[in-house]
Amino acid sequence: MADLFRSATEAAEAIRIKTRGTEIERRLLEALSGENWGASSSLLNQIAQDTYDFEKYPVIMKTIWATMEGSGASWRKVFKALTLVEHLVKNGNERVVEETRDHMRRVRMLTDFNFFEGSIDRGSGVREKAKNIIELLQDNERIREERGKARQLREKFSNISGAPPGGGGYSG
Repeated sequence: MADLFRSATEAAEAIRIKTRGTEIERRLLEALSGENWGASSSLLNQIAQDTYDFEKYPVIMKTIWATMEGSGASWRKVFKALTLVEHLVKNGNERVVEETRDHMRRVRMLTDFNFFEGSIDRGSGVREKAKNIIELLQDNERIREERGKARQLREKFSNISGAPPGGGGYSG
């Protein structure tokens, strides 16, 4: 019964934001939804581009950190928030790297995340993703390499599609 109520509440909130929210709020709602599928790479890339916008950046990061505060029952949203952070570290504004380091305590807490549905450990993906992000953030050289790979991939696809390339390297 609680799951049904939570689903109805989430659906009502989703409809409210889809009809009245800003463009970035709608993108974040889609990327961080509790649905059983991940966000598309094009959506993640759009959000990464939005981190270069002075007004959208704080909205993105505030939403991510709030989503990571979720309970065990919202494990999908927490996992998707971590996935988005990892993508933004590699593809977004360099400020994301520093801000994520500033919130390292929050990410580190997720290495102990637990949630079971019956005998199925739903928290394992969250724990693994949090560990991967921590390892990435502790290695400046690896961040440079990952951002370089992401930039090359963006440039490759922008040459194919005609879209302008974006983003830059990491200098930290």
